[in-house]
Amino acid sequence: MAVNQSPRAAESAAGSSEPAVTILTSIAPAELGKQIAAVNSWLALGFSVVSLNNAEEIELLESYFPGVIFRRAPRNAAVALGKPL
Repeated sequence: MAVNQSPRAAESAAGSSEPAVTILTSIAPAELGKQIAAVNSWLALGFSVVSLNNAEEIELLESYFPGVIFRRAPRNAAVALGKPL
């Protein structure tokens, strides 16, 4: 399963007169089926999706979410909390 870019999102990216609304999230590398379904619904509605993740998570997630723009977080909470959050 992978995320597909919707025609409306592609249209917005191509310079449609209607600007795309961006959803900013942080996709976790767990329960991918639910997250793929959620992201697909956003893309189908014409939203642009940006996910903030650390480098290791981006490497795991990119192939499942080709319609998502990933931005690298310079750090996470692993040192303080023992998990990336």
